[in-house]
Amino acid sequence: MRACALFVPVLSLILLAASAQAEPVNYKELIPLVSISLPGWTPGQPTGQTVKAPVEASEAVLELKNGEMRLEVAIFDGGPAMGAAMAAVSNVEMESPDESVKPVTIKGFKGSLYLHHKENEADLVIMVPSRFAVSLHLDNAVDAELLKNAAAQIDLAKLAGLAK
Repeated sequence: MRACALFVPVLSLILLAASAQAEPVNYKELIPLVSISLPGWTPGQPTGQTVKAPVEASEAVLELKNGEMRLEVAIFDGGPAMGAAMAAVSNVEMESPDESVKPVTIKGFKGSLYLHHKENEADLVIMVPSRFAVSLHLDNAVDAELLKNAAAQIDLAKLAGLAK
């Protein structure tokens, strides 16, 4: 599962950040926020976890499928360290024959759109200050609009309100 693969590097970033750590929101509070629906897509069962040691963090994940395409929606809470470690990521802009990275804004929140043409994948990562990262990963398609439309279904303002 790609969320687990992303969760480990995110935890590493949190460990490196020098910000004070607040207790993460329990994954059960995040699950309703990842529970989106898209026409033609079949959602799986949302799941999550809250880690207490060596560093506190939570994640909630939903996987949706449409034929060969797979969309994974995840919310990560790493406390204030998450925001400090990830703030610079939302300003990257790059283009090559194989991929491109562009800054985006979804419902007033900054993020980055990664289009991996060679791998036929796409990612959208949105920062919700001061502690949350929302990640959408699409396999077997490079569809920026699908990712943006899916992200627009997440109540990012409510997520921001969960920060303690």
